[in-house]
Amino acid sequence: MKTSLWAEALLVAAAAAIPACGGRVEISGNVDPAQTDSGGMLSESGSGGSAGAAAEAGSDGGDAQQEQVGCAAGKKPCDGACVDQTDPTYGCDLATCAPCEVAHTKTAACDSNTCGIGKCTAGWVDCNHDAADGCEANVASDNNNCGACGAPCQPSDVCNNGQCTLNCQPPMPTNCGGSCVDTDTDSQHCGGCATVCDLPHAVSGCQAGQCTVSACNPGFDNCDGIESNGCEALDTVTDCGSCGMKCVFPNATAACTAGDCELLKCNSGFENCDGKDANGCELATAADSINCGYCGHSCQGGECVGGACQPVVLASGQNQPWAIAVDSTSVYWTDNVEGTVMKVAASGGAAIMLASGQQDAYDIAVDSMSVYWVNYVGGTVMKLSKSGGDAVTLASGQSAGGIALDSTDVYWTDFGYGTVMKMSKSGGGAVTLASGQGNPGGIAVDSANVYWVNWLTGEVMKVPASGGYAVQLASVHKWQSSLAVDSTSVYLPDVYNHLVIKVSNSGGDPVTLASGQIGPENVAVDSTNVYWTDRVSGTVMMMPVSGGVPVTLASGQDSPIEIAVDSTCVYWANGGGTVMKIAKP
Repeated sequence: MKTSLWAEALLVAAAAAIPACGGRVEISGNVDPAQTDSGGMLSESGSGGSAGAAAEAGSDGGDAQQEQVGCAAGKKPCDGACVDQTDPTYGCDLATCAPCEVAHTKTAACDSNTCGIGKCTAGWVDCNHDAADGCEANVASDNNNCGACGAPCQPSDVCNNGQCTLNCQPPMPTNCGGSCVDTDTDSQHCGGCATVCDLPHAVSGCQAGQCTVSACNPGFDNCDGIESNGCEALDTVTDCGSCGMKCVFPNATAACTAGDCELLKCNSGFENCDGKDANGCELATAADSINCGYCGHSCQGGECVGGACQPVVLASGQNQPWAIAVDSTSVYWTDNVEGTVMKVAASGGAAIMLASGQQDAYDIAVDSMSVYWVNYVGGTVMKLSKSGGDAVTLASGQSAGGIALDSTDVYWTDFGYGTVMKMSKSGGGAVTLASGQGNPGGIAVDSANVYWVNWLTGEVMKVPASGGYAVQLASVHKWQSSLAVDSTSVYLPDVYNHLVIKVSNSGGDPVTLASGQIGPENVAVDSTNVYWTDRVSGTVMMMPVSGGVPVTLASGQDSPIEIAVDSTCVYWANGGGTVMKIAKP
């Protein structure tokens, strides 16, 4: 029937309208033809009015009539639901459900049915207050709105992170602290704005963004070729004055001072005796008899062993050498068993007999012209010219034990008669300087006084050489028979107490220099040291006159008795039959 066809059409139209507006349209029963217009459409009134409106809306594609039909006031149907007409997600007017698209906004907003700005995307701002172009200004990079609306940059600047900065261009493309630089070549901004090239001891440069050495400071050079650690000092033994200049000296420790190599010290056992650094410490002083132990230390004909000079035998085959004296060329001694006076060159050679037939030739002394000695048993004081001739008796009837000389006179002690005597070297009468002494033995003189020690009673005495009263300087143990003097003191052995002592030449208590000596026999002295023989231990010893540690010059000697010194050597007579010398250390 025709009526049912119209009803079916109406049902189809109503069904189509349901998903669009989200409402419900219920059609039941038959449709009265009187409620349709002449075109067969439902009229706007009556029970079929809504359906007729829906059919009309469907026929012309409009959304508003559907929304008005299916949703409450202020709502509109979109995507199967009724939504707020002011929800920008679905547009801001009734004609559309399309979302608002406003440039650079995080959220849009509706303003009088028009899409507007809700919240700008971070960094973007609506500076022109025109919603049509959204949040149009990027204040991080907009030269006209840098950091804020209406904050333009200078024409030479560029907006960078909301700050107007220099618009740096090649060849200086990087802005470092308000200056355009080339970080590939700028030593103050090398590889980056914060990197300053400050290499040690160098003028720094920058190449390809890396710090380099442009030049080294005076006294420095880039010897290791590593740019990053700058320049090294040219004052080391591997780089002295220039790179690779090594300070090396044979047998020595080198140093570099102000760019010059110098020999700092020699290795143990070596010395730089020629004074030339170039050949280092050229001499092994442990075995060099000309430079033994140190440069210029001659062993005076002896061997050098371990840096120490060894004793030299000047004469052997003697019966009993006793007293000894030296001058600038020769060594003299008495042999009190053979009754002879002998000499030998200080440099060595054959021994020469100067006198024979002497009765117990005892002590001996020499000056530049003559040799003097005393014969203890014979009771004479003797003199012999070095140029030759016969011996001359200066005094007889003496029991002389010791003898000494000054520039004009000869002095001796008379052991048996207890006197101290003097006589002119040219002869004449003997003068008694002191008497009543207890067996005076050893004797010595200085520029003004005569000194001796009394063997029996132990007094150390002096008397003016010109004559006067004898003065006791000190009392020591008896049985001392040797002494030596310098400008301040008298030196003597203390056999009984195993000491070597000294006494001030103005008097006072004895001072011990060395103790623990087994059998100290005789002493000699120079400006710095005192020397002595130890007859029992067979040693020749030395120590400073100011005190210190005794030094053994020679050991293994056969009963060393008297001792003498010159500027270079120490001499002694061995009772076993030899005359010896050793270079001073």
